[in-house]
Amino acid sequence: MAVQFDAYRKHVSGTKPLKYTPTLELDIIFDALDGCEMNCPGCFVDTKNKFTVKDMQNIYDLTKEFKDQGIEANELFLGPTDIFDAANFDQLVDEPLFDKLIDQYAALTFTSTMLTPHEELKRRVDKLMNLMAPYGKRFELFVVIDIDKYIANDRSYLDGFDRNLEVIKNIDIRLKKQVNIFFIANFYPEMFDQISINELNMRIKNDYGSKFKINPSFARATNSRMIEKQSKMLSDLLQNQVDNTTIRNVFLNMVDIYFGGDTFHSLTYTEGRLFVAPFLYEFVPLKRNELEVKSREDGRFYMADVFDKKEELTIEQFNHAATLTHCSNCQFQPNCIARNHIQFMKLHNITSCVVPKPLYRTSFKASEY
Repeated sequence: MAVQFDAYRKHVSGTKPLKYTPTLELDIIFDALDGCEMNCPGCFVDTKNKFTVKDMQNIYDLTKEFKDQGIEANELFLGPTDIFDAANFDQLVDEPLFDKLIDQYAALTFTSTMLTPHEELKRRVDKLMNLMAPYGKRFELFVVIDIDKYIANDRSYLDGFDRNLEVIKNIDIRLKKQVNIFFIANFYPEMFDQISINELNMRIKNDYGSKFKINPSFARATNSRMIEKQSKMLSDLLQNQVDNTTIRNVFLNMVDIYFGGDTFHSLTYTEGRLFVAPFLYEFVPLKRNELEVKSREDGRFYMADVFDKKEELTIEQFNHAATLTHCSNCQFQPNCIARNHIQFMKLHNITSCVVPKPLYRTSFKASEY
């Protein structure tokens, strides 16, 4: 164990090529949105959320502490539901502290199905943009697409979807910043029965000029057997359909071995609780006691406690990796530990790799494709 941990310290502190030299950054998944009626395939999100102003104050105070210590506040991801369908959208945006909170971050990120009635979607977009425009923030939207309806060219679905998407595409002029739009779909076993992931991505690129990403929503579930099964199915799918030749066609942050690792302080805040967020294809918000950063007696969360929890998880993972045949001598073990893959495996009694190892060997960085 001591030898392994020493190797880990050498890994995270050693010299890296200039293009891989990372910046310390904070990313928070803030589960502030409540309610969703979209019923997307493969979704395991708990749509009921008890948001309070105290929650927003906690996030603001923690973010400010990180920034005061020189750590960049990169992305605030508003979740867990469709922002243009959430029942408490107006309550959230009207809160004066929300204005101050988004000013702390370089980017505001959220998700939508683009299926909200058109006039209501326009109203919400206008309200959000009026709030964001003075700051010139980066704006990222993950558009959840129904793959079956899309490849079937179902106009009853696509006409409204495309009309709403045009509203989003036109806001970059108002923000004076490019709007980054990514198409995503929750993974489910049958999602690529009719089209390969490479074909789907090329079609989306041709139709919308955007990239496609797979969201492992199943990781939010509580059924460990199902999680293990779907993790393996997704890993096998990517290993069989994506290689070094086609990796540029699919947006996978995972292939950048430094993304989601030690330089990323990625957290989930939900209903008054704070958790370290493992990175499994995407940052996964898990409400598990083993990942929780406890608040102090004053009810606040502190950066030192985040660092302590991350170090605790690192040591636990090195101990656990030593018991796993696939992990004990793997050259990518430090990367998996930095991303809390081993902790994810431990939580669900998974003993084999949860990611397709060959993709780690690609030399591409996520920002290059």
